[in-house]
Amino acid sequence: MKNRFLQWRPAALALAAAAACVSSWAQTQPSRSLGESVVTATRSTTRSDELVSDVVVIDRAAIDVSAARTVPELLARAAGLQISANGGAGKVSAVFIRGTEARHVILLIDGVRYGSATSGTPMWDAVQLDMIDRIEVLKGPASALYGSEGAGGVVQIFTRTGRQGFHPYATATAGSQGLRQLTAGVSGGQGGLSYALGLQRKRESGFSATNSRVPFGNFNADKDPFDQDGLNASLAYRFNDRWSADAGLVYTDGVSHFDDGPGRDAQSAVRSLMAHAGVKGQLLPGWRSELSFGQSVDTANVLVGSFMPSDFKTQQDQWIWQNHIDSPLGVVLAGLEHRKQAVSGSTAYIVSQRSIDAAFLGLSGTQGRLSWQANARRDRNSQFGGAGTGFVGVGYRINPNWRLSASHGTSFVAPSFNQLYFPGFSNPLLQPERGR
Repeated sequence: MKNRFLQWRPAALALAAAAACVSSWAQTQPSRSLGESVVTATRSTTRSDELVSDVVVIDRAAIDVSAARTVPELLARAAGLQISANGGAGKVSAVFIRGTEARHVILLIDGVRYGSATSGTPMWDAVQLDMIDRIEVLKGPASALYGSEGAGGVVQIFTRTGRQGFHPYATATAGSQGLRQLTAGVSGGQGGLSYALGLQRKRESGFSATNSRVPFGNFNADKDPFDQDGLNASLAYRFNDRWSADAGLVYTDGVSHFDDGPGRDAQSAVRSLMAHAGVKGQLLPGWRSELSFGQSVDTANVLVGSFMPSDFKTQQDQWIWQNHIDSPLGVVLAGLEHRKQAVSGSTAYIVSQRSIDAAFLGLSGTQGRLSWQANARRDRNSQFGGAGTGFVGVGYRINPNWRLSASHGTSFVAPSFNQLYFPGFSNPLLQPERGR
């Protein structure tokens, strides 16, 4: 199915009302990305040429010149990332970093963890490409920074934000397989206030999600379309040169058709919500602090199926207090995190919620051509007890385009609710996976 999906991917014809695209992938032009700031690899703003870890940055200009239709298609062009999909847009898809499982990749949207706690993987079509300002991909063990599921790495999506002035935009896109997409939005700012708002509508006729030559017995020759509407919004205010506050929202609502048996045009309603709000500032000289709240909701409702219609919903609430303190050895990271996962729907899980409390500590710094990073984290899961993870690495910049690095990290992955409690094939005695 993976090869079939890649062969299907056509180039979309963009009829942009307003677009300016002049750059290409960061990883194919290393000299261009030197010195740009990234946050995913250390949880604090760090220059990309001072990192120990391997990070890929995909900016807005690179997204505009790509012919990708979905986030997985976009990520598939980066070295070390592979994808699979059970059909076209809106179908179950997966992203693999360095050969690890789909459950070993964390998806963050504006810092908020998003994904299904029942399947253990995110719905990658929850964010449309026109919502995105940039994507950072951290490759390698990241549990010491972000906790469970960070065995393979982290994909963090940053949505559009405001900037000074008034900047409207609109695009219209048409492509093969009946793709039609309209986007309109505006970003702007004045004084300490900045804002962004975007609306998206996507329609795609698609193709059959099953193959008659594959003996699964559920082939249906009809096309399996995908319709989705989306909204992204952000608002930020800078009180002074030390303190600011921000909030953001991403919402998508769609219907995906799939094959669930001969002659059966199954349909599923898929909805996603990510919201966040926070405040950050300088408590003392050299001490910056952030407090944020985030919530993500992933919902899938089978409207038509071969069996009884089914519903699955995951809600994750997240509180993070994070501090960055300058020291002679670099930036010290210290923080606390609380996250609650709750699942509901038509399946009667024996346990339907769990909470995770964590404390994390880190240090990252640079002296000349040498960079270093160390992180430690302790998670306490209400189902499995405590788990400690760590990371240590060093890097040496040979010249502006080449760097040597070595690192060692540990990780853990908690079982999903389906693995633990789904009737008929689960095992409630499963313990978290651990990696090194």
